[in-house]
Amino acid sequence: MPPKRPIVKSSISTAKRPRTVISSGITKSAASSSVTTQQPTNHSNASNTNNQLREEFIALLSSPQHKRRGISNSALKTHFGDARYQQLVPIINELTRESRLNMSKMGEEV
Repeated sequence: MPPKRPIVKSSISTAKRPRTVISSGITKSAASSSVTTQQPTNHSNASNTNNQLREEFIALLSSPQHKRRGISNSALKTHFGDARYQQLVPIINELTRESRLNMSKMGEEV
């Protein structure tokens, strides 16, 4: 018979939840090559806008102030505004799938 595990009593913590930080998982050479990619000329306005938003997002994460520590969700909302922030979701998902973006929780913001 396996030994019994000790009973651990937990108390409800009043600590605030950690904030989510998004940081670039790309190297300097990958960042510079992704910013300089050429876009085909037969894209619609929507895809051109999406590509511009993607490039702006990558450039923001590649900037010296966000390169090492990442950027919080609230800072992204402030920078892009609510409408453009919502358009970042598929871009963030794609970059995460490509292992070019890391997300983590830290601090007091959710």
